[in-house]
Amino acid sequence: MTIDEAIQHCLEVAEQNETKALSIEGTIIDRVAKDCRECAADHRQLAEWLTELKEAKRLLKAAVEDFDSIYCRLGDACEPMPDCDVCPFIPSGRACNCIWRYANEALKLLND
Repeated sequence: MTIDEAIQHCLEVAEQNETKALSIEGTIIDRVAKDCRECAADHRQLAEWLTELKEAKRLLKAAVEDFDSIYCRLGDACEPMPDCDVCPFIPSGRACNCIWRYANEALKLLND
């Protein structure tokens, strides 16, 4: 199941449970209506979290892909490129293109 399918499933289950709760509210099985409302709320929350996760992964992927095109002065987060002779790691402190130390780990999180 993809993240988009999971989001869609959560929204469908939430809608089904909200509809069911409305149809049986005020009847002898009012407890079931309450359970349906709770289930619907849980699934809406899951859909929201999955949507946030999807956006966070999109932003992380963009950041990883763009990192090599920026100039870096963060010695704790990046490493100089092998051919770099003007680098924040040398005393002059001039910036150069760097490689993000955690790029491979980030890409693994993205399954890319």
